[in-house]
Amino acid sequence: MQLRRKWLALSFLAVALGLGAATNGAPEVHDGTAVLRAMHDRYANDWYDTLTFQQDSITHDADGTDKTEVWYEALRVPGKLRIDIGKPNSGNGMLVADGTLTRFQNNEVASSRPFVHMLLVLGFDVYRQPPETTIAQIHGEGFDLSKVHEDSWEGKPVYVVGAEKGDSKSKQFWIEKERLLFVRLIEPDKKEPTKINDTRFGDYRKLSVGSVAARVDFYVDGKNEFSEVYSNIQANPKLDAALFDAKQFKPLQDKPQPGKAQGIQYGEDPDATKRMTLLLKDFHPTPMLHVPVHEVPRAKFYVIDVHNHVNDARGGDEGVIPPAEVVKQLDQANVRKVVVLTGAWGEKLQQVLDRTVKLYPDRFMVFTQMDWSKINDPNFSAEMVAQLDDAVKRGARGLKVLKDWGLGVRDSSGKLVPIDDPRMDPVWEECGRLGIPVAIHSTDPEAFFTPTDAKNERYEELMHNPSWSFYGSDFPSKATLLDQRNHVIAKHPRTIFIALHVANWPENLDGVSEWLRKYPNMYVEFGAREAELGREPRRAEQFFNEFQDRIMFGTDAEPVPEMYANYFRWLETDDEYFPYWNYPEQGRWMIYGMKLPDSILEKVYHANAERVFAMYRGGAAR
Repeated sequence: MQLRRKWLALSFLAVALGLGAATNGAPEVHDGTAVLRAMHDRYANDWYDTLTFQQDSITHDADGTDKTEVWYEALRVPGKLRIDIGKPNSGNGMLVADGTLTRFQNNEVASSRPFVHMLLVLGFDVYRQPPETTIAQIHGEGFDLSKVHEDSWEGKPVYVVGAEKGDSKSKQFWIEKERLLFVRLIEPDKKEPTKINDTRFGDYRKLSVGSVAARVDFYVDGKNEFSEVYSNIQANPKLDAALFDAKQFKPLQDKPQPGKAQGIQYGEDPDATKRMTLLLKDFHPTPMLHVPVHEVPRAKFYVIDVHNHVNDARGGDEGVIPPAEVVKQLDQANVRKVVVLTGAWGEKLQQVLDRTVKLYPDRFMVFTQMDWSKINDPNFSAEMVAQLDDAVKRGARGLKVLKDWGLGVRDSSGKLVPIDDPRMDPVWEECGRLGIPVAIHSTDPEAFFTPTDAKNERYEELMHNPSWSFYGSDFPSKATLLDQRNHVIAKHPRTIFIALHVANWPENLDGVSEWLRKYPNMYVEFGAREAELGREPRRAEQFFNEFQDRIMFGTDAEPVPEMYANYFRWLETDDEYFPYWNYPEQGRWMIYGMKLPDSILEKVYHANAERVFAMYRGGAAR
């Protein structure tokens, strides 16, 4: 999983920065210069030289009202920033260049003074100028670079430079550990030192090169007094050097940019198509919708995540996240237990059990899998039943069937083995006898069975994962695969089947509803299908209401607090138009909350899973 790789990356980074535990008896190193050097080195060859954007400058008044003014900004990294305030031809603005801040009013210099723009230094310049320059600038502004500690910000680990842990008033800046991006600046106000200014960079957008925080909030003594929201962000546009020369300051109207109209036009620009060169991967529009936001960092009732892969068998020992760290993350979100579906079998299964269930028996559950390499063995059925029994004796409490059963496993003739191949019948029956569920993943999103072209709503996901495309004559149709799976469920009524990903047809809840009515031994979970259900909130709410006793909570995602919070917001609030977890990978749409009643929430969060797992009849693990 990505979380595994993330953990390794962070561990290696801590060592590289001298922020980890001491080794060979050497003392720990606490040095902000190492953080600044790492920031520079990470992006020295992947950062823009120039940047332009439009800024909504929002003043939050004490009476609860907001006032918005549009500014236009241009940067040349390092050290140059131009801000045109209000109408582009007003001649009002500011210029930061060569360590000087110059203010203009009506095209005339209003004031000029030496100035080090710390937000420019930490948010932009640090990645392009020599580290020694950045270090000198920050030291000169009174930041103590000898002090470094670790903390968390918005659910992510950060380095805090300039203050001891617990000190929220001294000059300090916060850097996100994983991406090494600047996220926060705290310092006493220069005019009124008793007041604390707290500036926060958020909503980072990945550009063609580098990144930019599309929102900046300015807090004073804990109150948000001013915000900046960026749009029309362009990396590396061609900019005239005169834009950053105080002696040549002119309003933007006097320096027209190609394609920008000099006045309101009521007909479409005939050259518009030529200017529409923005790539889809760089298109990250900021919604202008003003609607309530309700964050839900902890679930209302404790949660069992029945679909996860943390520390599973596929990654082996390398990159295993310390189980205590996983449990700490789960505690933050009120997740009581996760089910690791891909536990493998034999000794690999034992390794997974040893690093999860053995250490935290109340926090983890592990499922086993089949060894498809033996599909052509004459005694395949008996071998798999024996393998299943051994797995259960070791401590496995369910069987996971990946989508390769039906889409990848082939017999000796080279033909795909159908999901309802009778050789698996004894295994399905044994699961029923033992009282363990079968978590079955059959087919994939409907779009994966259509051409990967301009009409495919999951185009970006398929471009990132081309092997997930099952379009064409090499594969059975989605309908055929679903019929095969449903035949298995109907044929083995004593066995509980958890049809993963909302039975892998969340695009068609009418069809899934028909199956649930027809097969009482079918359950569903919604791992990695928040995006699908969240875009149809009224139909999804009906679905949850009718099948509240058959739906389980699952994520199929990294078990981190911010991911769970996104799911909880979808289930517990009626918030509108917000991004699903991992947006826009599964499609460029937003989702809507359902605000499910407590009686349904508690069933979905844990009661339904507990009822299924209580059916176990296989005896204690050895």
